[in-house]
Amino acid sequence: MGTVTDPVEDGYDDTHVHNEFGIQAYLGTYIEVEGDFDRTFFFVSEEARNRPFSEDEQTFQRLLGQWVKYELERQQRERFLRESYRITSDPDLEFEAKLDQLLELGREQFGLEMAGLNQLPSWNGPFRLEKGIGLGIDADEELWSDPDVGCFCRRTIEQDEPVSMQDVSGTDWADDSVHQEFGLTSYLGTKVSSGATPYGTLWFGSTEARDRPFAETEQTFIELIGQWVSYELDRREHKQDQQELYRITADPDLDTEKKIDELLELGCDRLDLPVGMLTRKRDESFEIKRMHGEHPQLGEGSYTPPLTDNYCRQVVDTGSTVSVADAAAAGWDGDALYHEFGLECYAGVQLTVGDDAYGTICFTALSPRDVDFTDAEETFLELMGQCVSYELERNQREDQLQQKNDRLESFASMLAHELRNPVAIGQIYSQQLPGEGDAEAVEYVTEAFDRIEDMVDVMLVLTRGREAVEKETPVELADVAAKVWNDVDAPDTTLDITVEHTIDADETYMRHLFRNLLDNAVEHGGSDVTVGDLPDGFYVADDGTGIPPEDRDAVFDEGYTTTADTGGTGLGLAFVRKLADVYEWNCAVTESADGGARFEFRNVT
Repeated sequence: MGTVTDPVEDGYDDTHVHNEFGIQAYLGTYIEVEGDFDRTFFFVSEEARNRPFSEDEQTFQRLLGQWVKYELERQQRERFLRESYRITSDPDLEFEAKLDQLLELGREQFGLEMAGLNQLPSWNGPFRLEKGIGLGIDADEELWSDPDVGCFCRRTIEQDEPVSMQDVSGTDWADDSVHQEFGLTSYLGTKVSSGATPYGTLWFGSTEARDRPFAETEQTFIELIGQWVSYELDRREHKQDQQELYRITADPDLDTEKKIDELLELGCDRLDLPVGMLTRKRDESFEIKRMHGEHPQLGEGSYTPPLTDNYCRQVVDTGSTVSVADAAAAGWDGDALYHEFGLECYAGVQLTVGDDAYGTICFTALSPRDVDFTDAEETFLELMGQCVSYELERNQREDQLQQKNDRLESFASMLAHELRNPVAIGQIYSQQLPGEGDAEAVEYVTEAFDRIEDMVDVMLVLTRGREAVEKETPVELADVAAKVWNDVDAPDTTLDITVEHTIDADETYMRHLFRNLLDNAVEHGGSDVTVGDLPDGFYVADDGTGIPPEDRDAVFDEGYTTTADTGGTGLGLAFVRKLADVYEWNCAVTESADGGARFEFRNVT
């Protein structure tokens, strides 16, 4: 508080305000504004005052000053919060740009020239500068620091509250390597985390001592910035983990067990828990099917105590995520997995296959966590549960499909075996029918037996694939095409054979391939069919109406036919594609030089 009633008498007659502005009386108070420039709040007069300012008047002035101080600090807080919100809510800014602006805002707010985000890769190791401003280093330059216990960032990361130092002089901090190497003399920092795991520190500092301690408001400001950075770090890590989650489940080179092993390892890393398990619900207990990490009593094949309440049963009974950071503190110490196996924290989610509960995927430890599981961690766990459920269901469908295929293959083999003998006998006897018999009927019978034989071969290739092709011999494609053409009823169509390739294949199946292709060319083509060479294979082309581009894949589907009314089965071209796949040829439909269809086979040896 300052008062002047007579400048001459009080010794202020040579001051600037008296000489320049003629101030004769003054009543003012000094206002220290936290985190901002200090102010004076005063009343003046150009006329001398005939009496001193009373105690009541000075008290009133002090009250006014306190109100002004409160308003200035409130406005400052609101300005800081508005600017912080503007930066953090800007959808056009990435994390790095937002962090830059927040560090600049903090430097201005605290009056310090340096700021940074430090990461601590290992708990007892040095800190790595992830982002720094005002340090005089290049943006791509690596900077590491290793403060002593109780100093600078080392102390900050061990505290839940912000850490401040007005001036290191005369303290243990003055001997620390950070002060000695970088000259950091005043410091304000706060811990930042990613989920429950400490990540590093957010700090502001100067090479100059600060003229006053860091105010409570300033410590609140850095804490707010630190909370936002922690949230963004957690979100960034969650996004990275989510991408890794999808990468694992989409990897075609991993089988189901390997995917689950990698997902359990990922979950342990994300939740910072040492043990991950996939459990299968049984009638009275849960069986551990897969496990990452070690436990003195539990392992793959272990069962939970039967007919007891436990974490996994709560997950399945509720159908929702269950998490507890400290089972004893939460009143879960009666859980069987707690008191029998010492699992003091737990996070699990239900797995389903179809509409049925399969079990759980869960993560646990023999000691409690320091903090509760975050929303981001529970969301990550739910996504993992969905991915694992999908993988289990897909695996089940594939097993069921394989079982059906095995039964179909077995049936096809049995049917082929049962049909071949009577067909062969029928063919022999049909050739011995008396010449005076009905020639047309004999021809129908012979063709029917041949058709049945063809169907047996087609069925075997379609169901057994490579196993059906038992023998490979040199096959001259021109000879096979000519022999097949002799049996094709096409008096108005000409076949031009220019192919010269000899390949290794089963001649019986090559006859079926050409028979299907040539029948298709006669059925849908014009008057000319060509069997020709390609540099690495062969082709069969016609001069008919061709096949529209949108139908060129569909013609190879089993059951696809445009001649169902005349007996078409839709298996002919399906057999062609299947046989090409068996021999690892590339098979495709294009347009012939005459506008018809051209079936090309490449990579043929």
